[in-house]
Amino acid sequence: MRIFALLLLLLPCFSFSQKQWKQDTLLMGSPFTFVVYNDDEALSKKAIAEGIAEVVRIENEISDWLPHTPVSKINTMAGHQAVKVSQEVFELFKRAIWYSQISGWNF
Repeated sequence: MRIFALLLLLLPCFSFSQKQWKQDTLLMGSPFTFVVYNDDEALSKKAIAEGIAEVVRIENEISDWLPHTPVSKINTMAGHQAVKVSQEVFELFKRAIWYSQISGWNF
C-alpha cells in the first residue's frame, strides 16, 4: 500500500511525451482554439479538422447571420409561411423554449 501511495504522489513528476497540436480559428463570429494532445501528427490534425467541420456544420444550421440557414429562413418567413427544419433544429428550439420557461423567460 505504501508503494502505491508513493507512486501516486510521484505520478505528476513524470514527463509525458505526448505532443500538443493546436489551431486557432474564427468560427460563428467567435474565436475557437482546438487543442489535441497526441503523438500522432496526422491523427491530431484529422481530429482538429473534424472539430472545425462540426462547428461549421452547426453554424450552417443555426446561424442567423447566414441567409441560407433554417434559422434565417424562419426569421425571414415569420408570420408569412411555415419553414421545414431538421429534427436537430426542431429539438434545439424545443430545448431553448424549455430553458426560457424555467428561467422565467430570461433566456
